[in-house]
Amino acid sequence: MACVARGYKKVLLSESHNFGMNTVYDALMPNITLLPPHSAQSSLKGTEMWDTIYKENNIIAAIMVGMHPRAGAGGFFPHSWDSKVFKCIKINGEPHGEIGTIAALLGCHDIPLICVVGDSVAAQEAEALIPGIKAISVKEQQADGWVRVLPPAQAEKLIYSEVSKCLQDFQHIKPMKVTVPVELSFELNHKEHASLFANDPGVQVSGETVCINSNSYQDAYAAFWDCYLKIMVS
Repeated sequence: MACVARGYKKVLLSESHNFGMNTVYDALMPNITLLPPHSAQSSLKGTEMWDTIYKENNIIAAIMVGMHPRAGAGGFFPHSWDSKVFKCIKINGEPHGEIGTIAALLGCHDIPLICVVGDSVAAQEAEALIPGIKAISVKEQQADGWVRVLPPAQAEKLIYSEVSKCLQDFQHIKPMKVTVPVELSFELNHKEHASLFANDPGVQVSGETVCINSNSYQDAYAAFWDCYLKIMVS
């Protein structure tokens, strides 16, 4: 693993897909600390988990692997967290997907997102969002609907090489900071879901559009997840 080869003695891993079942546990190196699935980027384990992760581990940088483009951006399987639930998600009026919403959470704790691995459109999204970020593309959606994917061995070699280069010099990459007060808004695919949180404090509902206003991005993001979880269990 590139992080280990560069001398980093502790790596935290938070799987954000499929409730952690994508991780091959037997293949993990001994200096990798496995966090509960989804805990670093969602409130499924409670927002207090963010303080435990981000404040107690002296994290100097973050890398995202296997990220998708935001909804409406094109590319391979574009969505903003959940294509069945959200048409779009915006931070202060600007559309964002998983990359932007998580990068902003990292920014609340002064942690820069230094590298993103995904398809070509996700890579472009990351580059537009964070100056200097290392964006690695391992697949590309073709005009005819097919997806051009690098063979696993070639993708692994590319990721290792590019992450190694990134770890040599990432001090110029700054944490993503959101202007506050912040408005985190999202548009629902199903209007009836809005009734689940229409009376929640700080949440404003107008038709299919939901707005969360806060003096803290982390608080707004936590409220967003409260809304999302209510939909998932409804």
